[in-house]
Amino acid sequence: MGDLDIGKMFLNFCLHPSLQPYCSVDLRPYFSDEVPEGKTLWERWVRCMMGMKNSPYVCINGLLLALELIRGNHWESSNPFYWDTIKLNLPGAADYDPRCPRLEKVAGVSGKLAPLIVSYVDDMRAAGNTADECWGIMHQVASRASFLGIQVVTRKTRPPAKDPGPWPGSTVVTDENGIGVGAMLDKWNKVKLMLEQTL
Repeated sequence: MGDLDIGKMFLNFCLHPSLQPYCSVDLRPYFSDEVPEGKTLWERWVRCMMGMKNSPYVCINGLLLALELIRGNHWESSNPFYWDTIKLNLPGAADYDPRCPRLEKVAGVSGKLAPLIVSYVDDMRAAGNTADECWGIMHQVASRASFLGIQVVTRKTRPPAKDPGPWPGSTVVTDENGIGVGAMLDKWNKVKLMLEQTL
């Protein structure tokens, strides 16, 4: 698995033109000497921004639509996201295995799981069967996202690894006691410091 990050998530997606006139700022107080009497100096947002109620929905929806284009046609064998078979593992079936997912996309004759990309707001994680396959997925996602005008922050890219670490900011721990979620130590220390300052 390897990680990619979308830079300035909200600023990658434009506001609908019908909303843009309602997202403006009056700059007269800051340029009062330069603006003639009775004139206005309005600048308007054309992109989604922090604080707008619908920004998260619009941006996440836009990214998910972009990921559909980025993945491309899964029937093409040259596509890193190639798969051609769905394997079902349903309760009640003679070959049911509770350790396996109920539905698997399988890539070709190899019978291996198909590569994938999953996203959580602006964080994306690619998963493949080999490091090279994972790099191929990450390359396709980054290059096609850039083509669509969505910036991928290369300095935050984490190379493929079998144990890639927390994503995004937490880890899921499974053992004989059950399933739990753990926070990264630096994030936990940051929360503790904020609580100490507040209290």
